[in-house]
Amino acid sequence: MEGQKEIKMALKKYRPHELFIYKMNCDSLSLFSIEKKFPLVIEINGSVFKKLSYVEESGEESGEESGEESGGESGGIIATFHRHDLSIKELQLPKNPILLILVGLEKPGNLGAILRSAESIGTDVIILSENKTDVFHTNVIRSSLGTIFYHKKIIYQSNGLNLIKWFKTKKINILATCIRDNTITLYENNLRSGIAIIIGNESLGLSNYWTNISDRLLKIPMHGNIDSLNVSNAVAVILFELLRQRMENS
Repeated sequence: MEGQKEIKMALKKYRPHELFIYKMNCDSLSLFSIEKKFPLVIEINGSVFKKLSYVEESGEESGEESGEESGGESGGIIATFHRHDLSIKELQLPKNPILLILVGLEKPGNLGAILRSAESIGTDVIILSENKTDVFHTNVIRSSLGTIFYHKKIIYQSNGLNLIKWFKTKKINILATCIRDNTITLYENNLRSGIAIIIGNESLGLSNYWTNISDRLLKIPMHGNIDSLNVSNAVAVILFELLRQRMENS
């Protein structure tokens, strides 16, 4: 994990392990408060830092585009942490919970934007399954505004069958997103009860496995020449319609 802001957020949730410092690009004063919390601090040179840093390899966030020198976006520090992954068996759910299941997402920016939307409407649980991007990727952290560090119930679950069995025992309705012609639109669905919304891969959507085991399918009605939205925009539309229905019902 890199960046002083991101590392400070991570320290509130995870146990620190190692801190790698490239001192040529560090703000010594702000670094001191971070450095003293790590049991192992390793000073590295610029070439090693460049190999470790995602920011330096990304044209979008690199110093080349921003006009900063190497290590600027990261603040010259990279850290590793110990983490405890929550399991579904540990969950305690409120009445009529909102669960969001993300299956096979590939792009860090999309995942981060979805996490941000989910946190903003008060999603109770976020479950990541079969995803092809790391939730601790720098772009996920930044586009989510650090949601990964303060949302208390993010689950990493690869076994879809176990998920479905657990949903059934909790009497949670399972809704899968799908653009088939006979799918009920978002606005015709009742989203007020306990619900798990399943979102699929950016280009491929959900496999038949997920759509077949779902209680209902939903789609966002489209009236132009385009038949779909970017996945993060689609999730925001769905979640805020869910919130609208619940606020209207309260």
